[in-house]
This record gives sequence, C-alpha cells and structure tokens, in this order.
Amino acid sequence: FGQQASIRINNSTVYIIGLEGGLGCEIAKNLALSGIKNIILCDSGIVTKKDIEFSYYYKDDSCGKLRTTVLKKYLQELNPILVIEEYNDHLKTNIYKRNSVLVFANINSDEVTSINHTVRTEYNCKTVYVYSSGLAGYVFVDANKDHIVYDLAGENITPVNITNVNRDGKINCEKHQFQFGDYVTFSEMKGDNLEELAQKEFKIINTDTFSFTIKLEKELSADLNFINGIANIVQKPTTFNHLSFGEQLFKTEMDINTFDYEMSEKIIQTFRTCEIFKADNIMPWSDQMEDHLSTFDENIQPLVRSLGVEIGPVNSIMAGFASTEVIKLVTFKYTPVSQLLTWHDFSCLPSSKPMSSNSSHLNQLFGDEITNKLNEMNILMVGCGALGCEWLKNMSLLNVATTTGQIDVTDPDHIERSNLSRQFLFRPENVGSSKSKTAINSVLGFNSRMNMLAFENKMSNDDKDFTDKIMEGKTVIINALDNIKARRYIDGECFNRNIPLFESGTMGMKGNTQPVIPFLTETYSNSNDPEDTNEFPVCTIKNFPNSIQHTIHWARDYFELFNRGPANVNKYINNSAFTEDLSLFEANQAKEDINHFVGRNVSTWKVCADFAKEMFEKEFNHNIKQLLHCFPKNHLIDDKPFWSSGKKCPAPFETFEISQYLVDFIEATTHIYCRCFGVPDSFTRSDVEDYIKTFTMTEFQVDDKKKIAKNDTELKEMATSTDSSVLSCELYPQQCYPQEFEKDDDTNWHVKWITSASNCRAIN
Repeated sequence: FGQQASIRINNSTVYIIGLEGGLGCEIAKNLALSGIKNIILCDSGIVTKKDIEFSYYYKDDSCGKLRTTVLKKYLQELNPILVIEEYNDHLKTNIYKRNSVLVFANINSDEVTSINHTVRTEYNCKTVYVYSSGLAGYVFVDANKDHIVYDLAGENITPVNITNVNRDGKINCEKHQFQFGDYVTFSEMKGDNLEELAQKEFKIINTDTFSFTIKLEKELSADLNFINGIANIVQKPTTFNHLSFGEQLFKTEMDINTFDYEMSEKIIQTFRTCEIFKADNIMPWSDQMEDHLSTFDENIQPLVRSLGVEIGPVNSIMAGFASTEVIKLVTFKYTPVSQLLTWHDFSCLPSSKPMSSNSSHLNQLFGDEITNKLNEMNILMVGCGALGCEWLKNMSLLNVATTTGQIDVTDPDHIERSNLSRQFLFRPENVGSSKSKTAINSVLGFNSRMNMLAFENKMSNDDKDFTDKIMEGKTVIINALDNIKARRYIDGECFNRNIPLFESGTMGMKGNTQPVIPFLTETYSNSNDPEDTNEFPVCTIKNFPNSIQHTIHWARDYFELFNRGPANVNKYINNSAFTEDLSLFEANQAKEDINHFVGRNVSTWKVCADFAKEMFEKEFNHNIKQLLHCFPKNHLIDDKPFWSSGKKCPAPFETFEISQYLVDFIEATTHIYCRCFGVPDSFTRSDVEDYIKTFTMTEFQVDDKKKIAKNDTELKEMATSTDSSVLSCELYPQQCYPQEFEKDDDTNWHVKWITSASNCRAIN
C-alpha cells in the first residue's frame, strides 16, 4: 500500500453492521488481515443453524451465542493487535465516531438510507453498503464530499531514463508506464540549454512504448544539447464528491459502474423490493415461489428464486469488493467505485426444478445432481498460500468431497511469519509447520466430513512418479501457485491427461482467474501474457546500471554464487570429474565457483571477512576501474558522449573508510560466507568495524586486452569459449553448505546482503 496508506490503515476505525450469515463475517476477516486498527462489530442476533450453514466462522458450538462475541474471538486470533468492540444497536447513530467508515452487510436499505444520511452530515463518515444473496449482489460506496485521492491507479510508476530530447517536446526514453494526461517533471538533467525543462511540470499529450510527448508553450532552444536525465511521474490529486444512498436511489439515472445499466438497475431495485419477501424464507422451487416470480421480468427471476440462499463463493466475491472499497476510503488511495457496482451469474442455476432430497439451502436451490457432484469430487490443489486458503474455505462451504470424493493438497513450503497477514488458516503458533497439513487441520475443524489429504511434495519433472500418482482419477486441478514455471508444468500435465484446470493469481490489489476446460478454452501456457515490463537488457544489468531496479536485479543474480558455488564444491569432493558431463559454459562456471571457495583453511569468521573484503574490492573498485579504462569519462562514439542516453559514468570506492554501506556489505557477506563454510558467525557489528579498520585496498592493474560489451549483441559475440581448470591445491573443505535464497527469514542475512550489495553498486 505504501507507507502513508499503511499508517492510515493502522489508525483507522471501521464499523461492520450486520453479521447474519457469511457476508459480514467475510468482510471482517478481510479487514482484520489488512491491518485495520479498530473494528466495531454491530449486531444483536445470536448464531443460528442457518448462520452455521452460510458462514465459515460460525461452528456448531457457536449456536445460541451472540454473533459479535463469536466473531470477536476469531478476529482476535487473526490479528492480536486489533482492537474490537461490540455493539448491539446500530440504529443509535451516536455510537459512530467521526471520520470512520461504516460497512453495512445485508441490512435493510431504508435503515441504511437513514443512517448514511446522518453520519455523513454530522460525523463526516464514509459508507460502504453491500447487499448480496443468491446469485447476485451490489455494492454502494459513499466517499462523502471532498474525498481526495492522490494515487488513482496505485501503480508503482518508476522514473525512467531519457535517451533524447527533441525540440518539439518528444522525449525518447526507456520503456515507460506514463499515460496520456499524466504530468511529469525532469531531474538530473545534464547537457546544455535545458533550463526550460527544469523545475516545471509538463502534461503528457502523446505516448508510445519508448517515447512520450509533453505539451510546450514554444519549441525548445535550437542550441539544445542533451546528455542524460530522468523523467518522474507527478501524482495529481483528484477530488470525489459522492451522493448519499438515498440521493442515488432517487436519481433519474443512478451512477452504476456497469456495461449493462438496465440489468444492474433491475438487480438493485429487485433486492429492495424483495427485502421483506426474503425474510419469509420461501423455498426456491415451491409453488409459492412460482406465484411470486410471475410479478418479475423473466431475466431477473433467477435472482428472486435464489434469494435467501448464501453461497460461499458469492460471499467471497461480494465481501472482496466491499473490503477493497473500505481500504480505498481509509487510505485515500486508488479510485473508489462511483458509486454502485453490481455482480451476478445466473448461468449455474438449473433451468427446471431439480430433485432435492435434503433440507440444506444449497441442496434446495441446486438439487441433488449438482450437490452430489460436489460431494463426490476428487480434487488436487497445488499450493496452499493465500489463494489456497480461500479455495479451501469455499470448498468447505460447498461440502466438496464429503462423501466419496477427496481433496489432495500439496505444498512443500512451511509457514512463515509474513504469511499470517494474508493466509487466514494459519496462526502464530503454526510458524515453521507444513502449510498443507496445517491448512487441512484448520478446515477439518470447520467441516469434519471432508475427505482430505496433505502432501509436502513439489510437483515437477524431478518427481514424476508423485505427479503421476496424485493426478490419477482427479476431477479438477486447482492451481494456487506463485510462479509461472510451476503453473506451466501443471498446465501441461492437465493437458496431457484431459483434466480441467482452475488457474488464478493475485498481486496487491489485482487478481486474475482462468478456467482451462479441455476442448473449450485455450491452455494457460498458450494464452498470451502481456510483455514483462520489468525485463532489462543483460548488458545494462552487467555493466551499465542506471536505476536501483538494475542494481537489485544484479545483486539477486549475484547471490546465486552462495548457492551454486558450495553445491559445485560438494559435487567436486564427491566426483572430481563431474564437470566433464557439463556444457562448456556450465563447466567453466563450476570450475570458477570451486576455485573461489577452495584453497584456504576457513576456521574463523575473520577468514570469511577476508572473502568479503576481496568481493568488495573486486566488484566496487577493480571492476569499476576496468570499466572506466575501456570507456573513459569523456569517451565518444560517433562524436556523441558514450556516458549519455541513460548510461551513467561510475566512480569506484577508493578506500575502506567506515560508512554504513561498507559495514552493511562486509557484515552481511561475512555472515553468508560463514554459513557457506559452516563456521560460527557469532561476531558483532562492532567486531566487523574493528576488523575493517585493518583493511587496505589492493592495487589494481587494468587489463589492456580485456574488452567490455557495449550492448547485448556484443555480449553474445564475446561469449567465451576458453576452457578453465580447477586450481591445483591440496586443501579442500570437507563440505560446503549451499545458501538457497529465502526472502521470509530475517535471520539468514539473505535480503540484507542483496540490499547492501545493491546499495554499494548504486553508489558506484
């Protein structure tokens, strides 16, 4: 969300009014995970059997207890620092605090109209109203008056390096994310006669992939000489002025975000018309229902028929919309819905009265055929993170695999503390435990009739036997993965076996889902994703970084030395001829890795600090000097400065003068090397600083014969074909310990190393 938005979330107060069924509970869960500071639960009812059927958060032992009390305990488990209060009368408007957000879930629209009018005028409150039942729902958003949003899209639009400036205002640059109407400023401009671009904001009036055009009052100077510069996005505030719910309802044409206004209006009005009817609890396919349906248009009848039945996945959708709007109102970030949004899907309703053999609401609506299919499904879910938890919750509410079916869940990962803010089946005491096993145990606590098995295998070509065994006889495969390689592997296996695949993914405020149905849709691997905007030329990363993204990318790639190198040493110890089976490139790299790690008696942390010193010298002094030897500061190519158009002339670290960046790097690198060699790393930062004071920079002699590629084309042409060998030495470690990158462990120094290495290269 960003720092300012996070601060607002952590100081916010949200009222959730209406906890009957599953809708309000789902919103409360989402907001508790999001970090809302104060949640006030407003409901006077007790948990009923109907609530238990519709909500994941009410269980059999909750029956007869206050809904607020039951939910409060659950939310407190999700977020220990959450402050929760309970109220039993939402009609008393004096309970609402100024500048808070009110969320109404399936509350009578007349009550919402009255309360919304009062709190927006007297307490400056904002409102989200969600009404959902059966196969449709709608969300109303009231951001009140003068709601200022400083970041409409929430996209992290990074500054871009400029390659050329034209007199007419056309700016050539790296691939950018600017759009028509955006405003930009220019910084770090180097060249002559560029004053007209300094300290001003310019509106973009045209864009292309590698250029954009700014609006100018007059052409730029004819003597303009551009060398380097950066374009930065300017976030312009946008003000929203919303109407109250009552004002929207009585507009000639309501403000609805929709492609089908007529249907959306019918959904909203039908819900309002049926509010009293819903309470009568008429069975979906009864004669009484048929009589009632005759008063409605045919295309809206599926909504009326399904009223009174809450469906788990529908609650997830509508509660997701509502929760997202709360985050927008609290953070003053992202574009709020202005002001109504509807959702419906009538396609899954039977076309005629189905056979129904039990009294559950789901069975009464869909009939035996559909519910039996759900009960008997054999499902494999691959991955059990944030999406996996949501999948399991929805399947439990649909009673999937409760008779002859089975749900298999496989995930090799274990629960990290950072998972707890989005993976609601896990608790602090589960940190370090298997994700799949913990998730299944949690779900079985809600629906013990489900047949489920947990596995910790990673599905890949390396374990084909497991893949063959676990996919046998499956009805559906669900991907809840976090990387494209694994997604494509599962997609291919599903294609080969003719099994439907449900693919989905989330990132921040964005999500996607893709059902892959044999003979009806294209496969996941065959669908065309947008081109990755974060890919950088190899030569830029290797030799000419000009943004922090480049140096982070370089550091992450470099880190693999600590994983690959020890692994190659271990292979060499077991079989000194193992490189003979590798390609020339891989063999040379393996030999370089071995030479890097062997040959010294590594028994103390100071020897590892010597390794760190040498790495610092090589990367931040020697290599920079060699680069400047090949391309001096005033180097010209075709009479144009080489260090221009995005290439930034570097400068080496000349000494080991104590600074935060130097100490960060030596400290982190020493810790990593200690772990590679199995040496205790119980030294302190002060120990590191004292040892650095003994360092002197090794004199570097440039290599006149060495060439450095100017671009990726030259880099490919210069690919080495020389064969290197392992240095002759008798002393080898008995064993090394590969450091496989793990971002969620704050104690392993991995991210700290990448941070420090990236920063030092950025200073260069």
